[in-house]
Amino acid sequence: MELYTGTSVIDLLNQRLSAGTRLRQREVLHIFSDVAKAVARLHHRAKPIIHVHRDLKIENILHDSVHDTYILCDYGSCLLKSMHPEEMGATECSDEISRFTTIPYRSPEMVSVYPGKTITTKSDI
Repeated sequence: MELYTGTSVIDLLNQRLSAGTRLRQREVLHIFSDVAKAVARLHHRAKPIIHVHRDLKIENILHDSVHDTYILCDYGSCLLKSMHPEEMGATECSDEISRFTTIPYRSPEMVSVYPGKTITTKSDI
């Protein structure tokens, strides 16, 4: 695995804010496309590399200026299988989600585990 020392998308947005400019539509689509490809590759292999990233956010997207691509990083919160709140208990599930995810970026089934919805690849979408 390569070491990326490029800027994150949050850094890029802050630079643009300081300069009084915005990302162009083409740039937004480029970022979105690269992240969507990364998530698809992680989820849709014969044996998925990860099942759910759980922490997709602009801070976890780096820009590789050499290849002009965007790279998804920070796999510390990933799940290798679905999470079933009814099986592991809502409190334990909620505690784990609190430890490994960022509140504003949680999917609805991670915001409240008490309805018992299974956390799957759909949570990243």
